[in-house]
Amino acid sequence: MMRITLWILVLSLSTTVFAGGEKIILVSHGGVSNPFWGTVFNGARQAAKDLDVNLQILFPNQDGDQPGTTQKLAEAISVKPAAIAVTLGTKSNCEYIKEARKNGIPVIIYNAKAVPGGVECPYQAYVGMDEYLAGKVSAENALQHGGITGRVMVGLTEPGHIGLQARAKGISDVMKAKNIQVDIMDLGSDPASIPNRLKGYLQKNQKTLTAVFMPNPQGMHPFLRMLQDDPALSKLYVGAFDLTPLIISGIESGLIKHTIDQQPWLQGYYSVVQLALAVRGKFSPMEMNTGVGLVDKSNAKAIAELVKKGIR
Repeated sequence: MMRITLWILVLSLSTTVFAGGEKIILVSHGGVSNPFWGTVFNGARQAAKDLDVNLQILFPNQDGDQPGTTQKLAEAISVKPAAIAVTLGTKSNCEYIKEARKNGIPVIIYNAKAVPGGVECPYQAYVGMDEYLAGKVSAENALQHGGITGRVMVGLTEPGHIGLQARAKGISDVMKAKNIQVDIMDLGSDPASIPNRLKGYLQKNQKTLTAVFMPNPQGMHPFLRMLQDDPALSKLYVGAFDLTPLIISGIESGLIKHTIDQQPWLQGYYSVVQLALAVRGKFSPMEMNTGVGLVDKSNAKAIAELVKKGIR
């Protein structure tokens, strides 16, 4: 309650005392074709509207293109904006963050934190979920339901994305502590090729495999279609990450047992708010954990409409 009250006071001051119109750039490694990033952008745009910010959003042509994201960050710095928020899926962005900070541009990272802040990567704060903790929570919740023995698989897309690797490590550490074998599988970044990559693995390990975890929707969506087409896969415990209409539908049908919500709308909203305040009042940005929210059949229906509206 105190944090909410403080934010209301700060927002009131920001709209009545400080001037507006600053150019703030949000750089993302995902684009509007991905519902998750649409939700992030919705939050950022709402903050820009609330605070009279001139917001520009940049992202690469292909979801998860980390070199492309670094290029967009370089483009953002070249136009000398008032402030920048960028996803840190790779430490390659750190050199550009150094350049921005040397030029007096406030920088925060959101959604993905490849490396800790400091001299080598001088961003001012992180707004997002604790990825490793999220993986642990997902695995622990799965174990509580029972029936997970032998082997589990974690499917990774977006090669080089350290945040997804951290989720996988959280899952792996919990499972291995229970003597359960964990296979980390590289699914690539092309959703169309994921089913073919999975089919051979599933056939080979069908006798011992008891659970599948997909750390992002890019892996979950094509796997969900496989679950719908093959009733034999329904015996698997399936854990997802993030909220999309397809994932909510999968939970309501029972094919997906749970998903972990990192509340992306808040990542976009608070990133823009903090940067506006850093520019206008020289406030120091704060670390913000947007949460490890567990969504399963017990609460999926309650938030389904919010997912469709791009808020959750």
